[in-house]
Amino acid sequence: MRSSIQDAEAPVDTGPGPDPFAEMVGRDPAWLRVLEIARRGARTSAPVLITGETGTGKELVARAIHAASNRAKGPFVAINSGTLLPHLLTSELFGYEPGMFTGGNPKGRTGLIQSADGGTLFFDEVSELPYEAQVALLRTLQEGEVVRVGGHKPIPVDVRIVAATNRDLREMVRQGKFRQDLFYRLSVIPVHLPPLRERPRDIIPLIVHGYRRLGRPVPRLPLSSWRQLFRYDWPGNVRELLNLVQLAVTLDEDPAELLPLPPLPKSKAEPGPAGEETAIRDALDACGGNVSAAARALGMGRSTLYRKLELYGIRLKRQVE
Repeated sequence: MRSSIQDAEAPVDTGPGPDPFAEMVGRDPAWLRVLEIARRGARTSAPVLITGETGTGKELVARAIHAASNRAKGPFVAINSGTLLPHLLTSELFGYEPGMFTGGNPKGRTGLIQSADGGTLFFDEVSELPYEAQVALLRTLQEGEVVRVGGHKPIPVDVRIVAATNRDLREMVRQGKFRQDLFYRLSVIPVHLPPLRERPRDIIPLIVHGYRRLGRPVPRLPLSSWRQLFRYDWPGNVRELLNLVQLAVTLDEDPAELLPLPPLPKSKAEPGPAGEETAIRDALDACGGNVSAAARALGMGRSTLYRKLELYGIRLKRQVE
């Protein structure tokens, strides 16, 4: 990773080949400007921080950056930060030596960071990364090496970091919830994905794309339906739109007739496990089992919500993605 930081501003030649960004649906000027920034960023080895609301396509852009870089033949390792349990954090990221854990692999284990050597390490929902993990990640970025649990020998790694979040990291830095030094390490190339409501010209192309990827012709909708689809603010962004198309195909209905979606709960979780569990159950009920919408209403990452569902033993009656 040391070479990644030292060579952050050095352009790399990706050579001839298809442009991964050309496959991304959208023609709105705001969207095209973002893709151009990401495309230029892919030509370097600098860390990238992708920000945007839930459902805007952060991992899709991260994968395109990897595919357009000179690391395309290397691994793309995705880590969902909200699912990293504190007691397994160090061993998951850095690996461990043989015989370190009862029930663990007797031959030891390679950590996620080392697994991405020569490629890209994608930290999704990096805002959910526990504070101790932020310290460990910063150290790895600075030193370009990892030390396995139970080991003493530093292992050099060359990994390009791409991080993503739907939260305001600057505000989290001000609140002391995210390390300032790590924030600046990660945000060498900032890429902010605009919400769908700010790129209205992409609604029709995305709906067409949604039907075509399901192998269905685009239905002839009345003008009133198109107006309703344009007026809707799409809180779940592109993911919500594509899910709506899939639901419309399944039910063989006009997608506009399936709007609006169930209202979101207004209150956040009360302090304490009991209040949190109640708020989660209320959010799921209000959102009809839609995990993405419930997570957005609660102000937490989707993977974090899944982890809390398991913690509280909450089973989904109807899961809508």
